[in-house]
Amino acid sequence: MKGYDLGVYNLKSFKFRANGEVTEVSSPAWEFLVGYQMHFSGTTTPLVIGGDVHATGTITLMPP
Repeated sequence: MKGYDLGVYNLKSFKFRANGEVTEVSSPAWEFLVGYQMHFSGTTTPLVIGGDVHATGTITLMPP
């Protein structure tokens, strides 16, 4: 699944919230998701320069 999103990220609490849209999928079985709106939020591990960042959270998909 590919798409775009716009949101905010808090550097003190490592929380994020964003909204976007699905623009592309990699399987014909998932083509119905193109155009769906997305809302996602969660938290990440602390940011470390040159390190990995891991996130946990939820994604909600809403039909167009």
